[in-house]
Amino acid sequence: MMPTDERLTDDQKRLVESCQGLVRSIASTKRATTDAEFDDLVSAGNAALCRAAKKYDDARGAKFSTYAYKKIKGAILDRIAEVRRVKSTEYPQMDVRRSAVDPDDYAFSRVLHDDLACALDRLRDDERAVVSLLFGFDGSGRRTITEASEALGWSIERVMLTESAALDELREQVPHLADYFDDWEA
Repeated sequence: MMPTDERLTDDQKRLVESCQGLVRSIASTKRATTDAEFDDLVSAGNAALCRAAKKYDDARGAKFSTYAYKKIKGAILDRIAEVRRVKSTEYPQMDVRRSAVDPDDYAFSRVLHDDLACALDRLRDDERAVVSLLFGFDGSGRRTITEASEALGWSIERVMLTESAALDELREQVPHLADYFDDWEA
């Protein structure tokens, strides 16, 4: 099984490593304003950092940390917004026998489920394992980066890099689900 971080060049890996403190600093600062888990904010920041390293062009004259800062902060703020959105829409468990299900919603949900299952099958085993744990596709509910790292026996950084690579792959292979993958990140 090939490690996920091999998708980054050596120069890109150095850029990512040089800004790990920046990710943690931004996550720490923003953590005070939210119920989001620190590890989830760091995960979102690291995924953005990896994407920034892939797209960075030093010929434009900007320092990488300056370029990456906006991407990292944006991803962390998006994750905070997602957590708030989820918290605001949580409802008590309803008795299914008494609730009517909209047929259009059900059909859409089934199509989405089937498309997602096919998309996950296209991932490498390590990517599928990480995505399944982080987003609860294994049936045990969503897990934090730390919990996924412990379950897999991997470093937190490896889990974050694998998540980033998997979501990039899913966006590329199944473009019509890209909005859903973006909502997941982190």
